[in-house]
Amino acid sequence: MKKISDCVRQAGIAWHERKLFLKMRLTVFILLLAIIQVMGTEARSQETKLVSLNLKNVSLKEVMETIEDKTDFFFMYSARVIDVDQKIETLNIDRKDIFQTMSVILKGTGIDYKVNGRQILLFSDKQEGFDENSQQTKTVSGKVIDSSGAPLPGVTVVVKGTAKGTITDADGKYSLSGIPADATLQFSFVGMKAQEIKVEGKTSINITMADEAIGIEEV
Repeated sequence: MKKISDCVRQAGIAWHERKLFLKMRLTVFILLLAIIQVMGTEARSQETKLVSLNLKNVSLKEVMETIEDKTDFFFMYSARVIDVDQKIETLNIDRKDIFQTMSVILKGTGIDYKVNGRQILLFSDKQEGFDENSQQTKTVSGKVIDSSGAPLPGVTVVVKGTAKGTITDADGKYSLSGIPADATLQFSFVGMKAQEIKVEGKTSINITMADEAIGIEEV
């Protein structure tokens, strides 16, 4: 009986060790699979940042739409400031990053840009700037929400009459430094009514943006 008991105990130990070994193999396999997926995602992410374009006689708007279709980037601009209908005769770009691409596209257009994550903010390079070192300037920050109280990411915030601007983050927050005390901030977002708010010496400006009513003709 003792020998049988010892055999059963040894068999149980062997089965337990086998189960442990199988669990370890499964864990290693899952880890390797996760690493491969991450590497693949990073490779695809890097690939989407390289742009290739071969276009002729197209508008700037068509070029931007093509980039948005081919990459994860999207454009933010004010139609009152940026002429997106101006024509580009020939555009040949072969696997360039977004910075090289934008420099080629905007050359001679009078438009400058700023990349913030996947957002590309366009503004006029002919607008008058201002002295950020002036004693009359300050930092203005705040939050932008919609009518339901939810934060609005991607809202364009520009100092009126200048090239100074930024975009709200995922929490709807923004911050602009070197703002004149008498400046006016312009807030714009697709589908929302644009707003202009005078700074008037304030350092914090929070706003609520309302949906822009669209007539049936526009739809």
